[in-house]
Amino acid sequence: MQDKAWRAGMIQFLKFNAVGLLNTFIDFAVFTLLHSLGMLNTPAQIISYSAGTANSFFWNKGDLQGPGQRREWRI
Repeated sequence: MQDKAWRAGMIQFLKFNAVGLLNTFIDFAVFTLLHSLGMLNTPAQIISYSAGTANSFFWNKGDLQGPGQRREWRI
């Protein structure tokens, strides 16, 4: 039983790391693209960081939380 819990925790840890690496790649790629198109550093960084954050929200909300752990956002 403890081995299953450890394995599940390790898999979730690896998934979070994969999402983090993907966020970094998206941030870097969007920033590089915008900067190469002539955008100033600060607006390009804000947009690229937002793209990475949106990606993180998308993946963490859907795939990484186990069954029964998904949060519902209510207004």
